[in-house]
Amino acid sequence: MHYIQHLAIATIFCAAAQHAGAQKVTQGPLEKEKVYRIQSKPDEQLFITETTDHFLEVGEKDNARKQFWTFTPVEGQKDVYIVQNVASKRYLGSILNGKPGETRMATFERPMPFYVAPNAKAGGAWSLSSIDVPNYNDHDKKPFGLNLKGGTRMVVAFLAGYSNVNSYWWPVATTDTYEVRPFLTGKDHLYNLVDETGRWLQVNSDGAFSWTTPDAAEGETAFYVEGQSNTQGGYTLHRSGGEVLAQSKGWRVVEDEQSGFYGWENATLQRVNLSGETRFKFQANRSALMRRLQIYTYPCSASNRYRITRLTIGEQGDGKKAGIQYRDVINADNAASAHVVHSRETAALTQKAKGELTFRLSNVPPKDARAYLYFDWNNDGLFETQLPFELQRQNTVTFEVPETAALGQTRFRLRLTSNDMSGADDEVLGVLFEGFLQVVKPTALQRVSATSHSVGSYDLSGRKTDATASGLYIVNGQKVLQP
Repeated sequence: MHYIQHLAIATIFCAAAQHAGAQKVTQGPLEKEKVYRIQSKPDEQLFITETTDHFLEVGEKDNARKQFWTFTPVEGQKDVYIVQNVASKRYLGSILNGKPGETRMATFERPMPFYVAPNAKAGGAWSLSSIDVPNYNDHDKKPFGLNLKGGTRMVVAFLAGYSNVNSYWWPVATTDTYEVRPFLTGKDHLYNLVDETGRWLQVNSDGAFSWTTPDAAEGETAFYVEGQSNTQGGYTLHRSGGEVLAQSKGWRVVEDEQSGFYGWENATLQRVNLSGETRFKFQANRSALMRRLQIYTYPCSASNRYRITRLTIGEQGDGKKAGIQYRDVINADNAASAHVVHSRETAALTQKAKGELTFRLSNVPPKDARAYLYFDWNNDGLFETQLPFELQRQNTVTFEVPETAALGQTRFRLRLTSNDMSGADDEVLGVLFEGFLQVVKPTALQRVSATSHSVGSYDLSGRKTDATASGLYIVNGQKVLQP
């Protein structure tokens, strides 16, 4: 049995009141010295935001989001600007890349000048078009511009005629108050700090930091953060029992150049070195009890307009039966949000076995989609094995069960996602599929294909026979089991 869930990306809102000086701009030019938010015309609660993987989407006003932009006029070109995100230092680029109305817009390291101007026929709201767009400065010819894709939070490229309301925006002059905050503060929110190799930060009995695997941890690995902001005294890091780590007073949290990772800076703005590591992720605490009971963390997720229509997983080889056989039974017209599947079926695999996963998608996946297959071979509730692969509409992935895989029931996870986040628990923009595996010991019995008609096949009484029906046979002097 398979369970399909309809989930949405869970978002932590740290929204602050709009700055008293914030004001909607109704006429140009925009000023180089000012900072702006870009507000949606049809929904004034939403603003263009750069995500951690550098795509554009809209989100509610939030100082922990990259929503602050500058517009630097290009000399000699009326209403043309270089548009830069204040936090990431990246720029708006050409909007002609990809399929109009479908491809998510992104920021780039190199700028493309943008025509940014109000349109009186659109109520004075503004459109934003890169200058490589044909007729970019003629609203009457409906040039392509940044557009809020209907029913989503994605920013795409679409026609910016005066009636295309989702292609219009308001620049809102404000003050840059951006501050990254990848955690919730307080003792009720425990985290593990995890480095690039999956090791956890621990505090040893002598108070020194070190890094360890979850199973080998002997010191404290769960922490919480106290404080209000980087600008209001910074943060302190605490052990789960409440003791503050003295050296952490006044630390500032900063984004690392590697997407999804963070670091601490001390009072002198120097990057804090934690026993040789300066970058890490904040991962919701996974206690020893949670790992022992195999309590898994499920990613936040959102659909990206495709789904899995068929999936099988089991031992590789002719005649082998797939342990899990999933087939989509949802009406295609209503399937866009059916992007999370939890299978209650089980695939039995022997230690050292060759396994195979095959699946088909309802549509050709987006070009930015990536695929990851994860396994928890030691049954500890953490996916320690990750297999990335290229995503196509039809896919076949092979894998091997380790000889040291723990016997018994465990799980696998398949993440198909259009972001740069590769962790098993990271949020998903696409599809999530989970199922059970049962690892068993190899036996002396071998399996034969039902299509095999060996002249050396006998039943247990010694009579020659074809090994076509289920049962135990003697083939070439060895006992074999025909499923």
